Amino acid sequence: MRGLATDAEEVLVDSVRPLRDNPGAGEHALVNAFNTAMVANPIPQA
Repeated sequence: MRGLATDAEEVLVDSVRPLRDNPGAGEHALVNAFNTAMVANPIPQA
């Protein structure tokens, strides 16, 4: 919420920062790891 009170052009929650800061060569490894984690631990749906 503190981020919203600033003049920052972009406000991110801390847990998303690694995704946002990882463009380039390691990007595919990060996306693949995320996808693997989602398969292993799917988000419950009602």
